[in-house]
Amino acid sequence: MLKLTILVEDRNVPGFTAEHGWSVFIEDGAKCILFDTGQSDAFIKNAEKLNIDLARTDTIAISHGHYDHTGGLPSFFRNYGERATFIHPAAKFAKYSKKYDPAKYIGIPLMPEVNFNETKKIVQISEHVYFLGEINTRVFPLDKNQFYLDKSGEKEDLLYDDTSLMIKGEKGVYLLCGCCHSGLRNTIEQVKEYFSEDLLGIIGGFHLMDPNCPELENTFSYLERLRSLEILGIAHCTSKEVGERFRTRFPNITKDIMIGDKLVLITGLSMK
Repeated sequence: MLKLTILVEDRNVPGFTAEHGWSVFIEDGAKCILFDTGQSDAFIKNAEKLNIDLARTDTIAISHGHYDHTGGLPSFFRNYGERATFIHPAAKFAKYSKKYDPAKYIGIPLMPEVNFNETKKIVQISEHVYFLGEINTRVFPLDKNQFYLDKSGEKEDLLYDDTSLMIKGEKGVYLLCGCCHSGLRNTIEQVKEYFSEDLLGIIGGFHLMDPNCPELENTFSYLERLRSLEILGIAHCTSKEVGERFRTRFPNITKDIMIGDKLVLITGLSMK
């Protein structure tokens, strides 16, 4: 059995601490994986309320080096000690956003004493879970972003550190995204290079905020050709308006994924 529990997500859920961020606890048999840590210790507080003992964590996987996915790392290490932590090497680069004036540092917290498992390659981190590494199949265009590698905004950050997890089930595979800055279509194309099984579900942040952007319609057309999809789980960094468009286009498989949700993968995916 493989179970996902959502520890941090953007939307308010009574009884839990919400924040702009993403964190998922994965139980793959006896092996436990923490996928991202949100931006604070909220994931720890929510785990306690969900009766999840984070001390059981064997491995941490980081989707990319932004604060809303890595900000909780110091709290985890302080409370539970270091774990094998998989990241793309570029996740450690200084990262800035020009959405703010002056530009704001939005990168991973400085932790020079921590030894990360840095890799651009796909790595199997448990029986059913794979860290995808670098998404280098960027065949579809990316929207212009406001992310930079320098405070002056001269070096654009193309976010090559952005990655996802792949979960290999009995009947197919599931894509667990962080923010999908690499583009949802590009990430799926990367999955196709590694796995021949049907793609049954996509869960997480899609980084689609503008309901009128051309990329959204292109993404819809692409997803409609994936006849095997059973769930589109919308979460972090996907706007409410975009979510409505997903529900209109894919009414039978679109689900809102929120703090406290448990998704159990056995012969398929079910929400509890």
